[in-house]
Order: sequence, then structure tokens, then C-alpha cells
Amino acid sequence: MSRVAKMPVTIPAVQITSDNGQVTVQGAKATLSMALPSGVAVEINGNELNIAQASQEKSTMMSGTARALIQNMVVGVTAGFEKKLTLIGV
Repeated sequence: MSRVAKMPVTIPAVQITSDNGQVTVQGAKATLSMALPSGVAVEINGNELNIAQASQEKSTMMSGTARALIQNMVVGVTAGFEKKLTLIGV
């Protein structure tokens, strides 16, 4: 498993459900859902979410990607999208 996939995702004040290969993150700003890649499983323990390997026969290339996407979903439903504009010059 990759180094990124080994890091847990901390769950702030959001609700995360995982069933039938679908992860749903529901927060104050929105509700996002994503289909998990094959070979990737999700374990929710208290306020942490860990990525696990569903089967040994599949490669683990998508485990780090799935973790990063779930982390981005958590940030998206709590903080939302923000674009900072920097004006330089006269």
C-alpha cells in the first residue's frame, strides 16, 4: 500500500457512509458521493477513516488516489471551494 493510503483521513463534523462500494460524505455545505475503485475498501473507526485493501489479487495503485479523493470530498463539504486572487501592479 502507498504512503498516502496509510495516512488516516480525519473526519470533522461530517457524516460519512460507505456501502456497496459507494462512499457518501454529507456536510453543512453539500453532499458528495463517489464510487470506490475495485480492490479498495473503507474502514471507519470513530473520527478516522482508513483505506484498506479489499483483495490481495488486485494491485494497490488506486488506494492512494481513493484516499486523496475522499480527503478532498471532506474538505469540500466543510470549507467549500475558495479561490484567492492576487492583484499585482498599479
